[in-house]
Amino acid sequence: MYGGEKFLVGLITVILVIAGIVTIRSQIHYGSPFAVFGISLPEKKQKETETEPVIPTTYAKTTETVNLRPAPNSNNTPIKVIQTGQIVNVISIDDGWANIIDSEGIEGYVANRFLSHY
Repeated sequence: MYGGEKFLVGLITVILVIAGIVTIRSQIHYGSPFAVFGISLPEKKQKETETEPVIPTTYAKTTETVNLRPAPNSNNTPIKVIQTGQIVNVISIDDGWANIIDSEGIEGYVANRFLSHY
């Protein structure tokens, strides 16, 4: 190798080392090795964490006076009586029974046939 070629190889090596340092620093500071050059890459989607499914809130109106019960059956003593026309928050409906929360925040079950859409 001639003196000029050695100088050129050394200069290219120095440039590549500096470019590598700049790339590493830009990745640390800006999140992308290309950010220092004004180039942005599409961001990776973050993996969604598993959470409880959100139950949409549904409101219903009682069609007549109903018993609010602690369990979804009529073999237990009612918690309270809900008057006709009261608006309740329906949490779920299963096997003819609606799990609801009344206007006072009391949770229980009523027969679904006594509710209408609000």
